[in-house]
Amino acid sequence: MNIFITSDTHFSHTKIIELGRPPDYEEKIKKELIKRVKPDDILIHLGDICIGNDLENNNWFKKNLKCRTFLARGNHDRQSLEWYLLNGWDSVSDRLDLKFYGKTFCFTHEPIPWDGKYDLNIHGHLHDNGHREEEYQLHSRNKLISLEELKYKPKKFNINLTKKDMQFRLRRVWNKVKELGYNPYYIGLYGSQNYGLDTETSDFDFKAIILPTLDDLVCKTKPVSTVVDFEGGEIDIKDIRTYIESAIKVNVNFIEILSTEFYLGDKDIKKFFTPLLDELGTQYTRSLLGMAKMKYIALKHEYPSKEYEIKTYGYDPKQLHHIKRLRILAERYLKGNYSFKHTGKERLDLLKLKSGIYTLEEAEKIANKEIKKLEKIVDNYKKEDIYETKEKMVKFSQEIIKNCIKFNILI
Repeated sequence: MNIFITSDTHFSHTKIIELGRPPDYEEKIKKELIKRVKPDDILIHLGDICIGNDLENNNWFKKNLKCRTFLARGNHDRQSLEWYLLNGWDSVSDRLDLKFYGKTFCFTHEPIPWDGKYDLNIHGHLHDNGHREEEYQLHSRNKLISLEELKYKPKKFNINLTKKDMQFRLRRVWNKVKELGYNPYYIGLYGSQNYGLDTETSDFDFKAIILPTLDDLVCKTKPVSTVVDFEGGEIDIKDIRTYIESAIKVNVNFIEILSTEFYLGDKDIKKFFTPLLDELGTQYTRSLLGMAKMKYIALKHEYPSKEYEIKTYGYDPKQLHHIKRLRILAERYLKGNYSFKHTGKERLDLLKLKSGIYTLEEAEKIANKEIKKLEKIVDNYKKEDIYETKEKMVKFSQEIIKNCIKFNILI
């Protein structure tokens, strides 16, 4: 999935040709949109859709692109918000703020002054000729999208994720967990960024391991296990006692946050658990198979959050790519490779599955084929798990909790 931006399409505006656009500008814009924007993408239009023929011109986008469409109205878009929602647009506003990588991007038609609430204002209106530029106090946080400069192509929205950006976000997550009254021990990134399969619209999800308080242990309260929304993503918060249960089962989600390069907290847990994975191969491969079968069940299930995917493709492409990804993890494990990251052709193949290019029948065949491969891996795995390894895990968590209690008593 990608995000594309266009602006000032000015369909049916004959006078704009007199102002410098080529006679076939409308054909060029439409041709480039159809060529580049796929059904799984998002198109953000920064306003001034057309001058006349409102009904036909607005409905053109949904009819020909099939993607999700967001509109930030321009000075020539004079219909009501409700009218646009009824005629081809999924979201309509005069200002659209989206958060990516801890930064806020503000999409508007005209450039706006900095109000302290955004990092970059992406706007249209000025074309490439300084159109009424003297009316605005432009600054370094304004970014113009000009179809003239782009040769009438939509602009792909790209942001480069840096380790500094992620560490900033991890600190915000850590502080959020503390604000909720918990004692964080380790927080790790969870999801597509770890796999090299993220897009501009991917959520940022995290798993947080917390330590119980002295009162929790004395009163034998139930270990915390909760999920909270945070800046468009989720934080899965679990007491270390609950996480140890996941570790003993060699849950792949637990292994993932210990493998990620993006984490905050005690490194000892990474150093301790990762080598033990080699001693629990049977449990790990079975865990991967069990999760793949769960993904298969979810492939066609119409969850409320997956209504768009099921309606569009007949299945959820994200579940399909996860099934293959889990099979790849199992094959890597047999070779002593515990990495979650995908690169090269392997990455491109997974992204294709995630994009929904296959029919429902093709998707089901791919899913069944991948699960059969996984079943074969599990059946052929002969190395027995070492029982003592699970005891080591429990003792490790107990030592962490003991040290936590000693610290609390001392202060």
